[in-house]
Amino acid sequence: MPVTPERDLLRDQFLAKIEDTISLQTELVEEDLETLADEHNLTPHEVTLSKEYLEDLVSIFKFFRRTQYNRNRAKELILDTVLWRIGSSVEYAGTKAPLVNSVQDRERLQGESLAHLRLSSLRTDDDSPLKKGLFFFLPGARDKYGRPVAVMRLRHMAYDEDALQGMKEYVALSVEVGRRLCWEATLKLWEENGYGKDAVMRYSCILDLKGVGISGMVRPRSYAS
Repeated sequence: MPVTPERDLLRDQFLAKIEDTISLQTELVEEDLETLADEHNLTPHEVTLSKEYLEDLVSIFKFFRRTQYNRNRAKELILDTVLWRIGSSVEYAGTKAPLVNSVQDRERLQGESLAHLRLSSLRTDDDSPLKKGLFFFLPGARDKYGRPVAVMRLRHMAYDEDALQGMKEYVALSVEVGRRLCWEATLKLWEENGYGKDAVMRYSCILDLKGVGISGMVRPRSYAS
């Protein structure tokens, strides 16, 4: 028996605004990215990778919606993200792109930025970031609505400041994996049902409470007497 997708207001908004989002995407790719490449001396390969990111209409729409459909403000946020993706590797995911954003500056990243990342290059063994840690995606798994599936293990939650700082790169990787899985699922839907007819805007998350007690979920606080 076919599964009827549950109502998703974000999906409905995307489909209602898809023509405006496509128009915004066209301007970004054909005009703004060229200007950005000149200003920041992007290599042809970096431009190609940025165009791949800008193919993701779902992500563009989320920026568009965040700015209450202000095209200029949405462009600013999207182009800033394009630079950040090139200039921040998984290791340096908590940092902004360098102010002096030359090719030489970016060589230190050795092609390991989020823009260069390929899901197919990520390990899938038991020690893979896709299969362990606080938050990870189950490779190939889909819920009954066809959405990617992630797992959050609260027992791995870190509370001390040093550990939280060190998790930035891990969070950036997880968010990027989720973004790409949703876009891949959207493209598959378009192949099956027609371009722009549906979209995967979210993923499901399984909350793993094994080994978690109430006391372990509350961050300790100190109070002045």
